[in-house]
Amino acid sequence: MDQTFDSVNASTINAEYGKPLRSAVRNTSLHMAHWKYAIKVFESMKFINKRTGKLTVPPSVKNWIFTLKSFIHLWLQLKKCNIKYFLPRQCLFGSVSSHGVRNINPNCYQFMCSFKTLLINNFMSLKVSGNCVIDHSESALYNLKNFIESGSSSLLINESNKDVNLINITMIDLPTSVKYTYLTDMTIGYISGYLARSVLKDTHFCRLCKNELISDVENNDLIQIRDFTKKSLLYPSDKFKNVINQMFYITKNILLNFGQANIGKILILLFEINIEVCTICPKHDLKCIIFEKFKNFFLFTYVKNINKIINGLDRNVYKSDTLKELALIYCLKHKRRN
Repeated sequence: MDQTFDSVNASTINAEYGKPLRSAVRNTSLHMAHWKYAIKVFESMKFINKRTGKLTVPPSVKNWIFTLKSFIHLWLQLKKCNIKYFLPRQCLFGSVSSHGVRNINPNCYQFMCSFKTLLINNFMSLKVSGNCVIDHSESALYNLKNFIESGSSSLLINESNKDVNLINITMIDLPTSVKYTYLTDMTIGYISGYLARSVLKDTHFCRLCKNELISDVENNDLIQIRDFTKKSLLYPSDKFKNVINQMFYITKNILLNFGQANIGKILILLFEINIEVCTICPKHDLKCIIFEKFKNFFLFTYVKNINKIINGLDRNVYKSDTLKELALIYCLKHKRRN
């Protein structure tokens, strides 16, 4: 099994000492012979079910057979294209399939988008608790870091504090689910529907984009109450609503710590690093449009609420928001005496 794991998890072109199969697949390598032998071994494996006493083959064994046959087929096809070698990755295609959620058969464009997202995200968050070995890829993102830092002089967050720039922003552990009250959940759904319509206007109501953003199920009571014409409001899909939830979490729990300039750029960068948006439309950059729309919506609403506090229209106490606390202090200090 150790050799089989090595054969499908290559990290270098040339073989490591004592690990001849942990290398690139090519004409002179031992991969093809080992895979054919391993397939026969896996096909001979049978297990006895404790309850029924019958012979059975668990999904893990079936998947190993499928994986090895797929790698053999892939290498034969690559050789026809005059490709000299390739580095197999055991979990890559499963991860791409999972990244697409229900879209388990992605086209070339969708595969490319998922591959880019998974590649960078997995470099930045090592799965220590998994059964994967370290592949010494620490320096793989140096070129990306140098590219970003080369233009960072124009992206300083605070002119008076030049040692802080956008490159210092790291990944955030987003919760898999956030519990909201019924009213809050309906409100987020309402906002998601509003943003979905705004995004679709920019894409001229593209059919593929609409399928990504809109649901046919009318499951939001607030939208039903507010939609007087039954045409103006849209019901967001669960996938799009989850993206909006994640952006709200970032802005509420992370962004409020940044009382500095270039807040819009920080928002977009936080979204790009931490939120995965898998789209199927090759014509429109739906992810960028969504991020830009939400950024504008959030900043407009946030500044509007700050102005309400300054003008004395909102006297609530916001202990977790420094800017709103300062706005309330300013209001109380400068209010007119009766």
